[in-house]
Amino acid sequence: MDYQTAYQQLTGSTVFQHWKKSHPGVYLSHLYSGLTNDFSLGTWEIGFYHPDHDTITTFIVDREISKKPEEGIFKKGGVVDELSLSQVTVNQQQALRQYLELYQKKYSRLALLKGFLVLQALDEQPLWNVSFVTREFTVLNVKIDAASGEVLHDELITVAERK
Repeated sequence: MDYQTAYQQLTGSTVFQHWKKSHPGVYLSHLYSGLTNDFSLGTWEIGFYHPDHDTITTFIVDREISKKPEEGIFKKGGVVDELSLSQVTVNQQQALRQYLELYQKKYSRLALLKGFLVLQALDEQPLWNVSFVTREFTVLNVKIDAASGEVLHDELITVAERK
């Protein structure tokens, strides 16, 4: 399921509508999906930020909608940016193609295992944040502008030292 369908399914659900009525002031912060090594999407998780409580409530969009308990967040100061889907013109398949092209060009020696994909806003800019753990104990992270499709940043992070 694409992110737009997941979001529409969530916002059209009774579970979400009842929750939203009792939580004024919350706003969309992210959409998350796990990825297999063949780039297949998992279930979408859609998060909403509570600026008054500095917490996030996440909904799981599957055959049925479910809600996780409100959780504290980890951030580097400030508030969590609101994600405006109207600014997103690059869908998840286009973002994954960008990731794959970069991987094949610069990192093809690495074996991708499992990953994840996050649509979020940083500095009021929507972006796709795509990461895969590799067999070599590294994480290949790529940030892609969700409006232009431009690769903004790529980084290979060492997770553990091999002995």
